[in-house]
Amino acid sequence: MEQKTSKEVEAIRMIMQSDSPDIVTSDIFACEKEFHTFMNKVIKRRHMTRGKLLDSIGVERSYGYQILNGRRVATRNIVLRMAVYLGLSVRETQMALALAQKQALYPHNTFETVMIYALSHDYTLEQTEEFLQQLGAGSLLGD
Repeated sequence: MEQKTSKEVEAIRMIMQSDSPDIVTSDIFACEKEFHTFMNKVIKRRHMTRGKLLDSIGVERSYGYQILNGRRVATRNIVLRMAVYLGLSVRETQMALALAQKQALYPHNTFETVMIYALSHDYTLEQTEEFLQQLGAGSLLGD
C-alpha cells in the first residue's frame, strides 16, 4: 500500500472537513507541490511584489528571494508572517505550512490559538504581534 505524505494527508483532511463544495475548485488545490510555487501564485493573485512582501514581513530580501525561488526553506514563523500579511485563510495557511513541511496550526497553546484567531479575523501583522505580546504568547516576528 502506498504511504501518504503529510501534505497529502493534510489536503485530504481539509477537503473532508470543508463545509463548501467550492473547495474542490479552490486555488489551494491546484496541484501545488512546492511552497514557493504556491506562495508566488498567492503573491501574484494579491497584486503584490515579492520585494514588498519581504520588506513588510521583515525578511532580508536576498534570504526571502531564496525562499520564494525554492532554494531555501522558510521557517515556520516566516510562513505564518506571509500568511497573515497576505490575508490567507486558516485553510490556505494550513496548506502553506504543509507545503513548507512545517507543523500545522493546532490550538494546543496560546500562540497557536492566537494565530488561528488572527487569520480567521483578518488581523494585520501588527495586530497579530500586539495580541501575542499582550498575552505573553511569544512573537511572530522572531525566528
